[in-house]
Amino acid sequence: MHTSASLSFLLFVKRRSRAASRIRKIEQCLTQLATSVSFELEVVDVREQPYLVEYFRLVATPALVRVSETGNQVLAGDDIVSQIEYWWPRWQQETAGSATGTTDVAADLQADANGRSLSEADSDMSSGSWSS
Repeated sequence: MHTSASLSFLLFVKRRSRAASRIRKIEQCLTQLATSVSFELEVVDVREQPYLVEYFRLVATPALVRVSETGNQVLAGDDIVSQIEYWWPRWQQETAGSATGTTDVAADLQADANGRSLSEADSDMSSGSWSS
């Protein structure tokens, strides 16, 4: 089920005792944030589906992939919850815009580029927040 008003995620983990705790924290975070936008979350064990790891070119776990028609985004590392909190307003805006047909990605990117310094963008990249 992939509707225009929902966000789709794939969470790549190695099944271990710590993975269950991380999965719960990420699910709780998404549930708390998803007040006006629904989401789908599929947990992928990297050992059972290594072809998906290769397809998304992942190099670390855990990794959360936001699957989108405009391009996938990968969040990786131990701070995925804080990364979700950072990106959620943007994802919510994009989803609302795509539902109404008013998203202007080029304008959003230009506004973002004008409003952020190079050091802020570098900081995002070093924390594992990037688009592919």
